Amino acid sequence: MLMEGTDEAHEKLLAFFADEKEIAPYGNRSNAMIEMIVIMDIYKAEVEMGEAHTIFDRKIEGRRMGETELTAYMRAFRFLMWRLEFTKEADAGEKLIQFLKENQVSPVFLCKAVNTMASDEFSMLCEIMELTLEAKMFRHTYWLLLKMQRLAPGEESIRQMIEGLKAYVTG
Repeated sequence: MLMEGTDEAHEKLLAFFADEKEIAPYGNRSNAMIEMIVIMDIYKAEVEMGEAHTIFDRKIEGRRMGETELTAYMRAFRFLMWRLEFTKEADAGEKLIQFLKENQVSPVFLCKAVNTMASDEFSMLCEIMELTLEAKMFRHTYWLLLKMQRLAPGEESIRQMIEGLKAYVTG
């Protein structure tokens, strides 16, 4: 269904992964199933938010990604994020931003991935928010700030940054 790439096929995938009875037998025993659940959560959120480019739109040499390529893609992203979070390598942030741009990673994807993959979600949101702001990726910065605001609702500096970016994002 991934390779078919139609809206109908994607709807069937969403229905399959939304059915607890279908995925329950795999539990936490199948890394591939766990990764596909995360991918489906990202796709569902992207569709709900009306993203122009979803995780299923990525292609390799002109063809749609199958499960193997999608999970490898997610692992590549996860490892870039972990390099930023755990190693503090000098070029980790630059490589993450490059990946976001080259792969047209949506802000929805980015927020979901941080939520799912980061050890310290709020700290990672802060760090990536600063990187996207420096890279003038204002839409990503805005979404990261919205997520940060949900985690720290009383933080006035977050609210002020959201207000400052609203004009860039909403028009």
